[in-house]
Amino acid sequence: MVSGNWHQGIIGIIASRLKEQFHLPTIVISLNNGIGKASCRSISGVDIGAAVLSAKFTNLIIEGGGHSMAAGFSIEEDKISDLHDFFTERFANSTNDKTIKADGIVTAKAINLSLWNQLQRLEPFGAGNPEPRFIIQGAKIRKPEVIGVDHIKCFIADDNVMVKAIAFRCANTELGSAIMQGNVKAILGKISMNYWNGNEFVQFLIEDVLTIS
Repeated sequence: MVSGNWHQGIIGIIASRLKEQFHLPTIVISLNNGIGKASCRSISGVDIGAAVLSAKFTNLIIEGGGHSMAAGFSIEEDKISDLHDFFTERFANSTNDKTIKADGIVTAKAINLSLWNQLQRLEPFGAGNPEPRFIIQGAKIRKPEVIGVDHIKCFIADDNVMVKAIAFRCANTELGSAIMQGNVKAILGKISMNYWNGNEFVQFLIEDVLTIS
């Protein structure tokens, strides 16, 4: 995506959100006086840093660098079309199959303050120590509701226990449709603590679902 209206300080945020929504490598370019500043975010299996380095060696960009999942570069405006063709050819045989690793299977009943406190002992989370993800099997989605602009809150019901859950920025996606319809047989996500109006409660952050075929 290219625009002369975006401030360079926010293009990284835009690229990250587009990558998460569409699960595709994303490059966002902010133009100013004929020079574009780009922020890149990628997915597993697509090395965006190597692609940017290759583009630099072929003189398509002025300067740039990064690593496999994120990069940045500067480019002359009249070379953007050539760079698009270069990246399209380079990634023609790449796959964007979405793969998310889970650390275990839990029940709705197990999602409580005790488990949350145990998980906090694993902090700090980061690139070398990712936050644990869990799968809930056979649970039902109850009372889904769109809140804010495009978030969905709901309850996950399992063995007469209901746990609050939320899925961010998904109301107009396949994930959002599946949640709203309750058409799921497995739910993947993280366990978190929600602090609201002086109250706190454990909830499940839904990242993906396996739908009923």
